[in-house]
Amino acid sequence: MLTIPVVTQQAGRRMAWLDALRGIAAVAVVFEHAFKFLLPEARLPVKAVFEPGWYGVLVFFLVSGYIVPASLERRGSVRAFWISRFLRLYPLLGVCVAGVGLLMLAGWDGLHIWWGARPISMTVAHLTML
Repeated sequence: MLTIPVVTQQAGRRMAWLDALRGIAAVAVVFEHAFKFLLPEARLPVKAVFEPGWYGVLVFFLVSGYIVPASLERRGSVRAFWISRFLRLYPLLGVCVAGVGLLMLAGWDGLHIWWGARPISMTVAHLTML
């Protein structure tokens, strides 16, 4: 009985470290999106040597490629995994869509140019999170 909690604790620690790395990657992407508005004078010098957006996306997906299958294996049920994933991700997507809607009502016109050129593929991509 003593070895089960130790193994679980070690696995949890390892996943927490990977989650932290994934969090840092997500912050790098947020920084990339906010760079233009928060630090416009530093944007070009920093991006000349480091691309925080590309770094963040690459690290996030590399780590997720390990965490998602491990999470699926831990659950033991594909159905439970997808239900959990849906309930974890789609409410936040709804909050983001509502936030963008409110910004647009307030006069913000900052949607990416692809939304005008490819509205169907952009909608499908966002709804499927591809």
